Amino acid sequence: MKERPILLNTDMVKAVIDGRKTQTRRPVKKEHIEHIKYVAGSNDDDTEFDFLGLSYGKCQLDNGEAERPQWLLYCTEYPEEGVIPIGQGSGAVGDRLWVRETFAALDAGSYEQAKPTEGINQDIRYKASERLANQDADVRGYDWKPSIHMPRWACRLVLEITDVRIERVQEITEEDAKKEGMITEQMAADAGLSWRFGDRRQFQDLWRKLYPNSWENNDWVWVIDFKIVELNGKKMEQAA
Repeated sequence: MKERPILLNTDMVKAVIDGRKTQTRRPVKKEHIEHIKYVAGSNDDDTEFDFLGLSYGKCQLDNGEAERPQWLLYCTEYPEEGVIPIGQGSGAVGDRLWVRETFAALDAGSYEQAKPTEGINQDIRYKASERLANQDADVRGYDWKPSIHMPRWACRLVLEITDVRIERVQEITEEDAKKEGMITEQMAADAGLSWRFGDRRQFQDLWRKLYPNSWENNDWVWVIDFKIVELNGKKMEQAA
């Protein structure tokens, strides 16, 4: 099992904690997609797609504990070289993702803003859970630090990957878009809105903002399903 960080914005952190978001999409690195011609198969088979003498497929690999599905790259011209795990998006099934989110570190005694420092008694605030999150800093009493600067010890949310696959971004279904944590009808009503776009349309608009031209190009994406295994220092029952 490997562990690596993943960046989530405040709305997405809220959606994960609320149980509305159990899936995320990340662009496939361009060096892995330039010559992809065809993708086939499902979560239950080992169908491969080929490009330039390379095969990229979903296989079973013994990691020393148990076999688990992973996306692998191997050269069909030199089968004796075996498989080379590469470009597995944000990880393989069973890997852990520790969430980096917008936060602030306060001195535990004075509650004044402090530099995040491991081993020192500090009060860590998380924008996704803070009542005054969107107030001015002078009202709140401190500034938010971007998620990219969150150290591992300050993390409160850990996820476990339950499935990984590759597809075109426009292949997302209404059901999967809902798993991405889009605004629900109740949330729209609570915000005073009389209607809302469907989940897939919401995701399309969000993706266009995050990755300009990617939707129009119908780029390849990693589709990563996950579950919460740790929140606020507590191990979750679903991890059992």
